[in-house]
Amino acid sequence: MECLGGRDVEDAEGGVIAIAKRKWIALTSKLGIPPPVYEKWWTIIRDNYQEKGRHYHTLEHIKLMLDYSDKCLEELKVSVDVMFAIYFHE
Repeated sequence: MECLGGRDVEDAEGGVIAIAKRKWIALTSKLGIPPPVYEKWWTIIRDNYQEKGRHYHTLEHIKLMLDYSDKCLEELKVSVDVMFAIYFHE
């Protein structure tokens, strides 16, 4: 896991993991998915994207895609399906 100023990026409010998790919670909550379910899936997503040997499909990559979707939200009419694809693509 990468560090940010000596702290784990998950602990930094603006860190990659924290941002990706906040957006995951917002997405799943909007659909009425209960916390135990979205927390379980967040753990799976986080752990898989942090596996050793990953060079491209990392949480940093997911955050960049989420940022891009935010910038293009209206123009591209980003749907819930697209948001889930960002988290689950490989």
